[in-house]
Amino acid sequence: MDEEDLCESSLEPLNIEPSKSKSTSHSLIGRSRKATQDFLSSRAGRTAVIILVVLDVISISADLAIQLYTCETNKTEEEGFLMARNILQYLSVIYSCLFMIELCASIWAYGLTFFKSLFNWIDATVVVISFLSDLFLTGSLEDAVSLLIVLRLWWIFLIVEDIVVLANERMEQFEDRLKELEQENTNLR
Repeated sequence: MDEEDLCESSLEPLNIEPSKSKSTSHSLIGRSRKATQDFLSSRAGRTAVIILVVLDVISISADLAIQLYTCETNKTEEEGFLMARNILQYLSVIYSCLFMIELCASIWAYGLTFFKSLFNWIDATVVVISFLSDLFLTGSLEDAVSLLIVLRLWWIFLIVEDIVVLANERMEQFEDRLKELEQENTNLR
């Protein structure tokens, strides 16, 4: 692979092929890594991540909308808004924890090859920064770093990427079925 191919491929999400090593395929660790790879690359795994991303983006958008409204109307101390923001903060921590679990599972499943993709590096950075800011930043420090939440909007790109992958898989299935039907048609003539 030349340097140009490497640069182009490093910008795309890493579609890592599951390991086929005989030395680890029979061990408990090897089987669990393979099972994790299979789940993460499955339609169900990608759909679960898409749903989490959508829910997180909705939560972030709602929190930003509440902040903007309360700042403009000077209603920052109203109980309803405070409760809504608290709920959204708890949801943010839950989503961050779930994304950290997904990141750890990806690193477990694919090992260091996970980091061969710039896309995965960026995603891992966003996940870790969001996780740490949700857990450890409070008060005025949290407000100062609130711009980091914008990084979470990176996950919109994940949604688009996963939808494209799912659509390509579905198209391949249709193409395979079309070939089968054409072959059957030819055999019937």
